[in-house]
Amino acid sequence: MLETQASSEVIRSRVWRGSLAAAVLLAAGVSAARAAPASWPLSAAEWAVPRQAETILAMPPVAAAVRALLAEPRAELNILHPAGEEGGLWAAELRAWLLALGVEAQRIHVQPAASEVNRVSLSVSAAPAAAAKAGRSVP
Repeated sequence: MLETQASSEVIRSRVWRGSLAAAVLLAAGVSAARAAPASWPLSAAEWAVPRQAETILAMPPVAAAVRALLAEPRAELNILHPAGEEGGLWAAELRAWLLALGVEAQRIHVQPAASEVNRVSLSVSAAPAAAAKAGRSVP
C-alpha cells in the first residue's frame, strides 16, 4: 500500500513537471512568434520547386508566417507581390495553397508592391481594427 502510494506521487510529480515544461515551451513559442520579424520574404528560387502541401509547409517563410498568424487569432496575413501579371499569379497560387491548408480566406490579403522584385513578402498584422484605421476594407 505504501509502495503504491509512493509510486502514485512520483507519477503525479512527473506529470506535473511534464505539463509545466509543455506550458513553458508553448509560451516561449508564442513569444518567439510575436518577436519574429515583421516580414518574411519568399524568393522566386524558393518557390521554383514542385509544389505540394509538404513542400509549401516546408518553406521557412511560409511556415514562420503561418505560425505567427495562428498565434494571434485575429491577425491577418498580408502577401505583397511583384506588380504585374506574373507576380499576381504567384500570389494567387500561394493564397490558394494557404486556403487549401486551412487558413481562412478573410485572414489573407494580397497586394501588389512595386518594391517587390523576384519575391513575395509575407507579413502578419493586427486584424480588423488596425485595417479599418488604415482605411482598408475588411471582408
